[in-house]
Amino acid sequence: MTTVGALVAMPLGPLLGGLGLGLPLAAEAVLGTLPPHQTGMGNAVSRAVQSIVALGTAILGSVLNAGYRGALASHLTGLPGAASVAAAASVAGARGVAQRLPGQAGPALARAAGSAYVHGMVRGEAVGIGVLLAGAVMCLLLLPGRDQERSA
Repeated sequence: MTTVGALVAMPLGPLLGGLGLGLPLAAEAVLGTLPPHQTGMGNAVSRAVQSIVALGTAILGSVLNAGYRGALASHLTGLPGAASVAAAASVAGARGVAQRLPGQAGPALARAAGSAYVHGMVRGEAVGIGVLLAGAVMCLLLLPGRDQERSA
């Protein structure tokens, strides 16, 4: 694993592990506070949130993929069709193609794939941060109770 790969993977392991362990418990705690006649509605809201999270993950993955492919495209010129498709599909594919290239072309493609992936991650994170900030502003402006807190 490269240094960049390690830097990306190290925080993701605990983050994803924590989310996997914590979110079901949090959902259960929230649903457990509802009166019995509202648990169906609470479960529906919980499922809707899960669907929105899945959609957000798909969108951010698409942004990352578009950033990766866009940044790598200029480095794929001159490669045969199948090699170009494999390199554009994933960093692992690009590294596999790079191992079979002669001279300095292989290491150059491997570096370009790593840089392209980081470029895609930055684009995905920027979109995620933008959505997060927009959601925070919407919560501040649209959720009830702010006037009550100010007068209290």
